[in-house]
Amino acid sequence: MEKRRKDAKDSIKDHDFVNDVKNGCKNHLIIYLTWRSMAERTTRPDYQAKKPTYKDTWVCEEWKYFSNFLNWSLENGHRKGLQLDKDILDIGNKCYSPDTCVFVSNAINNLLTHKLSTNSNLPIGVAYREFNGQGYKQIKPYIVQIAINGKRKSFGYYATAQEAGLAYGREKSKHIIHKANNLTEDDCSLVHRKKIKNALMNHAESLKEETEAKYGKFAQQLIFGI
Repeated sequence: MEKRRKDAKDSIKDHDFVNDVKNGCKNHLIIYLTWRSMAERTTRPDYQAKKPTYKDTWVCEEWKYFSNFLNWSLENGHRKGLQLDKDILDIGNKCYSPDTCVFVSNAINNLLTHKLSTNSNLPIGVAYREFNGQGYKQIKPYIVQIAINGKRKSFGYYATAQEAGLAYGREKSKHIIHKANNLTEDDCSLVHRKKIKNALMNHAESLKEETEAKYGKFAQQLIFGI
């Protein structure tokens, strides 16, 4: 790790973040803004109050110096359009470091964002539609929808929320696996592609196992339509 220069500037909120690269902000603006954003996410209480998932996050000592973060970014395929991500390799990870972070697109970032239903009683990925477009009450009012390439795609209607929850887990897992097997330079840094692929495969398997553990007893209903 590089020593702090005596003339280093731009410590952030007294948490020892140091911009020790001359004209670093000017010559490497995008990487600098990524570094500064990382620092603010992990140190600013007001930011964490708005986005609680960043509470208790922290940055390794090495990356508190912009020069170290800059060198790592340049060596690991940083480019415009990619984002720094700390969660894909290890969901729930709280540390920003060379071993835990990768560069991915917003689409890959959102791929693992399983948003809760607006109705807290429903499984993730499931919505309730009591009436169809003609105003008639539906026999199967639970719909599964997954965002694919920025557009929401329907994966059928189901009689119960549990059946729909199981279907969501299976279909979402298939989509994650498909994406993992077809990663391009638009999706992630090519330096990180192999470990991102492996991580996505693990996430897909975990999601499938989790939903089957919750709703697996409804599998027969899905197979036989009962």
